[in-house]
Amino acid sequence: MRQPDRSKRTGDALRAGDVHARQGAPGVEGIRTSAIAWLLLSLAVLLLDQVTKWWAMTAIPDDVAIAVVEGWWNWRRSYNPGAAFGLLGGAGGWQ
Repeated sequence: MRQPDRSKRTGDALRAGDVHARQGAPGVEGIRTSAIAWLLLSLAVLLLDQVTKWWAMTAIPDDVAIAVVEGWWNWRRSYNPGAAFGLLGGAGGWQ
């Protein structure tokens, strides 16, 4: 049996809920689910960032090297007064 040509359907057929005409288009539910997933991931990263900063402030003393891997990797608490990676640290203004 031959299938009807759906490419000529417009307006009313789409509003009536033609499943084949809307197939593949993202629904509002899919977009909302994606947005919620990204929001939750962002909140988790923000929380992890704040927890690790709190841990560093309470566990690592000022200007004392703590050996993670002896002779190769040390942790030392320091501060970054610049905008990004210390850039423009001595400049006045927004940063």
